[in-house]
Amino acid sequence: MNAARTTSLAAALLAAVSVPAAAELSGRTAELQFFEGEWTCAGRRFATPQMPEHTFRATYEFAPVGGGAWMTARFVELPDPSNPNPIIVEEHWGYDASSDAFRNQWVSNFSTSGAFVAPGWDEAEWVWSTDSFPIGDQAVPMRVAFARDGDNRFDVTPTLDLAEGSAQPFAFSCDRRE
Repeated sequence: MNAARTTSLAAALLAAVSVPAAAELSGRTAELQFFEGEWTCAGRRFATPQMPEHTFRATYEFAPVGGGAWMTARFVELPDPSNPNPIIVEEHWGYDASSDAFRNQWVSNFSTSGAFVAPGWDEAEWVWSTDSFPIGDQAVPMRVAFARDGDNRFDVTPTLDLAEGSAQPFAFSCDRRE
């Protein structure tokens, strides 16, 4: 085959291959569309036996995966002198039809992992909950509320249910990056 014919054949094959469109959230997972995109966050982590109280800055990025059936989320605290050991969390959010609930499977750079469930939006609030959030060598109930504040901001407020009462380990707000 000569070079011109090979080039023409290659060009025809490339033209026939369609580039897939970016995945869009589908089914009930589309209810998570508000979060899709890149966010810049700022917050405060309250003192624990493992770390002192400090402020932090972070990014939170959400994108469809699995053909739009799930959304991947990546939360990354930025290192600075008051936060020398930033947290990184990788999550998969989506709707599980078999349990009729939304699921959040997560792992962190601190060798912890877990799962949350949520029923969906309640007005402008999305609440993830679990009975087994890892704290040291124990697992405790936790709920994490994501509250929309307009189209371009959300606030995150978790609550741990400890034997000695409720505790808030951190709080932060995120603004959509344009």
